[in-house]
Amino acid sequence: MRRLLDAYPNVKQVAITVPAGPELWSNYDVHFGHFRRYTAASLTEHMLACGLKPIAVRELFQGLYWAQRGALALGIGQNRRVRFDPPVEQPRRAIHAMLAAVLGIEHELVPGKWRGSSLIAIGSRA
Repeated sequence: MRRLLDAYPNVKQVAITVPAGPELWSNYDVHFGHFRRYTAASLTEHMLACGLKPIAVRELFQGLYWAQRGALALGIGQNRRVRFDPPVEQPRRAIHAMLAAVLGIEHELVPGKWRGSSLIAIGSRA
């Protein structure tokens, strides 16, 4: 983050999304090149260390958090399939659109302090 801020000195604010919940670490994180999963406190600390003043930090995808947590508790989350074909068939597209709508509603209704599988933050240069 520090290198990006140095590379773009005129940037005044940034939006950041990161994986949340260290307890959710799985082969997905390894596959997608994640270095860690953050908590709201650790992301805030990292932002401050990089010279960003946190304006807002909130959890996202609260329903997915519990689905991932359940999969890990059942022992099926560590070796999940990491490659999926895109939803090109009509029924798959409909399911994808429905899930997107549900996650959008969740974002509007569920408090941002509840545990989620991702975090979003807005920060400004300190």
